Amino acid sequence: MANGRTSAASAAADRFLASLDAEEEAARERYERRQRSHAAAPHLLVSGATGYGKSTLLRGLVASLPLGWAWRVLVIDPKRVEFERFRHELEVVGLDGLVGMSQRLEKEVAYRRERLRAEGIDHWLDLAPRVVPVRPALLVVDEAVDVLAGSGLPRADAAAVRETLGVVLRQGRATGVHVVAAFTRPDTDVIPGALRYQFAARVGLGPLSPDSHRMLFGTTPDGADRLAMPGMGAALGLDGTTTVRRFRCAPATVEDVRARFRA
Repeated sequence: MANGRTSAASAAADRFLASLDAEEEAARERYERRQRSHAAAPHLLVSGATGYGKSTLLRGLVASLPLGWAWRVLVIDPKRVEFERFRHELEVVGLDGLVGMSQRLEKEVAYRRERLRAEGIDHWLDLAPRVVPVRPALLVVDEAVDVLAGSGLPRADAAAVRETLGVVLRQGRATGVHVVAAFTRPDTDVIPGALRYQFAARVGLGPLSPDSHRMLFGTTPDGADRLAMPGMGAALGLDGTTTVRRFRCAPATVEDVRARFRA
């Protein structure tokens, strides 16, 4: 009888350990899939008319991140409306702080690039465990057209800000600095082609005209122009593929973002 109980207990323990191994393997696969997605599409362009959910999507992205020491989040909020309330939790600046943040970003990317060079690697995810880990950073740019235009800035400062944003977009994939930029329209006179091509992942919210759909996704619209409900639209590259898919952003409130800091 005792041997029977022992055998049953041993079998149960083996099943439990096997289930833990399966869960660990599944978690590892999910992590690697996310990392491949980040590598394939490190930056996200969000386009949509006012009232169709751009701010909700940006808040949702921030609320979904493991904040604190896991992610560093920097926000450029030109109107100082959507993210100003998080100025004590996130690094938030308006147009008046744009030059300073631009300079800090430039130094941060240069520092990370030097770390990679010293280790003889070309991607931050390849840093050896013995190396002090590089914390991934997310730069959220709301009303990005104002940032690119350098509204209210001297011409030299505006040009320096655009140049820094270009550097971050080009080198962010390797150094772990990701950019999410929100625009009202994806027109070529608003988003220069050299910058547009750096955004492998793109989301269009609300109704999209055929021209806007082609500018954003490079394809002919397939019903996306009729998605008139706020928070709904089309997306490219979020799953690491080149297929344009229907998209609906999850609602995220101010409290959802603040809850991340209390977790």
